[in-house]
Amino acid sequence: MPTTRALDEKIRIAQDKRRQHDNYINELIQKRKAQARKDRTRRLIERGTMLENRIAGAETLTNEQVGAFLDKTLLTPFSKRILAEITAQSAAAEPASAEPDAGGEDTPNGKAEPASAEPN
Repeated sequence: MPTTRALDEKIRIAQDKRRQHDNYINELIQKRKAQARKDRTRRLIERGTMLENRIAGAETLTNEQVGAFLDKTLLTPFSKRILAEITAQSAAAEPASAEPDAGGEDTPNGKAEPASAEPN
């Protein structure tokens, strides 16, 4: 039967291993958080670039003006429906070879535009 001193040493070693394991887990959690921040930053930069490329004179607008523009254009029932359709399409994960409907798309003014039309 092990002595009390030997058991105390085993307990200390096990506690040290537990601390090391806990530290390793914390390091992994911190790395995951750092990667999530990097991913978000990249996404924000890419989307900001998309916005500036599609809005003439966007670089001259204030943040408040851009926010107002986005509120007035993206918070409409039409925009919400389009976003819901896009979200549903990505959730369905259709094969990349599927062709979009060539019949055109509804627009806010009620007229149909060709599906291949891109915003200027």
